[in-house]
Amino acid sequence: MDSASSPRVELIISFMKIKKIDEKIYLLRLERGEEVMETMMGFCTDKDIKGGYFQAIGAMSEVELALYELESKKYYDKKIQGPLEIVSLFAVISAKKIHAHIVVSDKEMKAIGGHLKKGIVAATCEVVLHVFDCEIGRYADEEIGLELLDI
Repeated sequence: MDSASSPRVELIISFMKIKKIDEKIYLLRLERGEEVMETMMGFCTDKDIKGGYFQAIGAMSEVELALYELESKKYYDKKIQGPLEIVSLFAVISAKKIHAHIVVSDKEMKAIGGHLKKGIVAATCEVVLHVFDCEIGRYADEEIGLELLDI
């Protein structure tokens, strides 16, 4: 089998610290340099978490935000370099994806927010994750152009 037909395997090394508070709550601390969305998706996959939510505070060195425009059904992206303080981060965990929104502020205390596509931890990112008893699915809504919660 040559390299062109070999399956690609990515190894994601995470340095985050994890404490299980009870059967449904985890406390996590992501470390400097970790990418939030990738790390949290890896954690949820590893723990077989297919429904829940998390909140976080901390600091980012850079973020990539997005805004969905319903009329054009397109995302508009914006990359922002830090230092940035996480004012609020909230995410819904479903079986196949994490949908996260974030508000960050810069050194002038100006806030900006949107859909979190990528975020690199600067100092720390403190996460409280709540696990649901059920799997949360999504379905493609043709009219809106997004994958909505299947409830």
